[in-house]
Amino acid sequence: MYRAGSIGIVIDDYTLNFAETAIEFFTGDGKHTFCIHDNNTITEALVKEGVIWGTLDKYLDGKSKCLICEPSARYFSDKFIQQVCTKWREDIGLKYDKLNILGKIFRNSRVLNSTERRICSEHTASGYFPKHLFLEKIPAAVSPNDILRDVMYTNKKYFNCDILGRKK
Repeated sequence: MYRAGSIGIVIDDYTLNFAETAIEFFTGDGKHTFCIHDNNTITEALVKEGVIWGTLDKYLDGKSKCLICEPSARYFSDKFIQQVCTKWREDIGLKYDKLNILGKIFRNSRVLNSTERRICSEHTASGYFPKHLFLEKIPAAVSPNDILRDVMYTNKKYFNCDILGRKK
């Protein structure tokens, strides 16, 4: 269905829990990113669980609106995409980086960066580092909005995007 190395960006989700709603409020960044490994397997960083395995079905249930961004084979070789997925797998089990969220609130992510914790956008961006920098930022400084702006407006030649809509 989607090429390994694809990125999912949740644009609209009416199932946010209290912690996710607070993050959206304080950071002004209400989006969430996840990483696609194969047809239905994803990894994502969640507030309570940290970086975990999941299924794409979670975002195809009609409650979310997602943008799926497939890496262009012209710019990203299969070998490089394997490296991206390996980096994402290495993050499994890391805790959620709540301090990085504070850094986003105060616009100072570099100071509070941790190699032992991840937020969703940092997990996503770290797979493509150092070959591709989303809006020319290090992974710890990347927000879901940065990834969205990069793939949709700045560097859309690197990713082919498709919106998966919420059922009416």
